[in-house]
Amino acid sequence: FGSTLLKNLDRNEYELFIAEKLQNHTRYTVQTLNSSFMALLNDAVKNGNLLSNRLKGVFIGQSDIPAANKKVTLKEFKTWIAKAEEIM
Repeated sequence: FGSTLLKNLDRNEYELFIAEKLQNHTRYTVQTLNSSFMALLNDAVKNGNLLSNRLKGVFIGQSDIPAANKKVTLKEFKTWIAKAEEIM
């Protein structure tokens, strides 16, 4: 979408773009990407560059890629803190 003018954005093309991203990324990653793009478009509306955000409310489906477990155990945390204190 880098070379597409904001006024020429097409909802169907954007939905296909989102569906394509879901094949290679987790749903959370695609939601983050979509949120950033919506913020950009909402600012364009607010600043008078667009009449409305035609992509608002686009459905984001499911991804077959599971979200990564980023939780840290208490033991891992204590090891990390001990190393950080040692370095500092």
